[in-house]
Amino acid sequence: MTKFIKTAAILAFLIGLLSVLSGTLVIAGIKSPGYFTLSWLIYYNVAAGLVSIFVSYFIWNNKNPVLLFTALICGAHILVLLLLNTIFFDVVAQESISVMIMRSFIWIVILFIVKKAEKLH
Repeated sequence: MTKFIKTAAILAFLIGLLSVLSGTLVIAGIKSPGYFTLSWLIYYNVAAGLVSIFVSYFIWNNKNPVLLFTALICGAHILVLLLLNTIFFDVVAQESISVMIMRSFIWIVILFIVKKAEKLH
C-alpha cells in the first residue's frame, strides 16, 4: 500500500503545482488560455493548487488528518464542477469543465487510496 500512498502524494503534488503555475501565469497576464475564463475560477484553481501541495505532504507521510484534507479537496472540486455544469454552464469554457472533471477524478482516486490505507492501519 505504501507505493499507492506515495503515488497518490506525487499526483496531489503535481496536480497542485500545475494548477498554481498555470493559474499564476494567467493572473499575471503572461499567458492567455485563448478562451473566456471566469476570474474566480482561476483564483480557486491557484488556491486549490496550493492546498493540494500542502496536503501532498500529509499524504506522503500518512499524517492525520490526511483523510479529512483529501475529502475536503475532493468535495470542493466536485462542488465547483457541479456549479460549472449548472449555474455557470452558459458562460464557462468547455475546457474549464474538462479540466475540473479531470481534477475531480484524480482526487476521487486519491481519496480512495487514502481511505484504503487508513483502513489498513
